[in-house]
Amino acid sequence: NLISSSIRQALENPLNYARNYLGDILDPCVTRIIYLDSDLVLVDDVYKLWNTTLTGNRVIGAPEYCHANFSVYFTAAFWDSGELSDVFSDRPRKPCYFNTGVMVMDLGKWRTQNYREKIEKWMEIQKKKRIYELG
Repeated sequence: NLISSSIRQALENPLNYARNYLGDILDPCVTRIIYLDSDLVLVDDVYKLWNTTLTGNRVIGAPEYCHANFSVYFTAAFWDSGELSDVFSDRPRKPCYFNTGVMVMDLGKWRTQNYREKIEKWMEIQKKKRIYELG
């Protein structure tokens, strides 16, 4: 009931959200994983990805794209709500986008810092009022 409609029907597939539940699905003894989308081709040694250091409070390691125009990713409902758009304030650096199709996840931190619940909260907001352009 958390998946909202999207202008891209493929984004409505529940499997797109499976990565959010890996901390619940996998045994608690599994504390680190590499998540790879099924539609990619590996061209380098995955061991390099496994050795990605997640320092401090970092929960995932993924390639960042920091040249995104976030004003086009979010709707007016997002920008008009100070409560929502304030997530971009008080940041020491420019917000970046990352592709969730290739990432290392520290499932220990994911679980203890309740990232599934945090994501579901944003999904609930999206369901009530469209804040993401794509859904």
